[in-house]
Amino acid sequence: MSFTVLKYDDVITRIAQNKDALLINIMSEDEYNAGHIPGSVNMPLDSDSFIEDIAFYAETKDAELILYAKNSDMSLVLESAALRLQQDSFTKIALFEGGLDSWTENGAPLKTYDAPTDSGCGSCGDCGCS
Repeated sequence: MSFTVLKYDDVITRIAQNKDALLINIMSEDEYNAGHIPGSVNMPLDSDSFIEDIAFYAETKDAELILYAKNSDMSLVLESAALRLQQDSFTKIALFEGGLDSWTENGAPLKTYDAPTDSGCGSCGDCGCS
């Protein structure tokens, strides 16, 4: 199967032309939190609910989906994700060649999330929070 492959400039154009395009990061949650394209959603390919999660965000099976990962070395992983989506009847699937590395090489900003430092309730002493 072949899918549309987009370079950085193509991704920028697609996002500008279609505000409803869904930019999907298929990396792990930790990798996503370390740095991702602003406005993208994290749908880890290894999640049991990968297809269902994307279907939740995509309004229809014809929604434009742009998948990306860290770099070009992950092209087979991107193709695997695209194939799964295609098998579930999604019709407009594109792969961002170079992914996150290409994004930053072009000077585009990243968004990050810091992991929470307090995982407990702060009052019981049993969970290690106090």
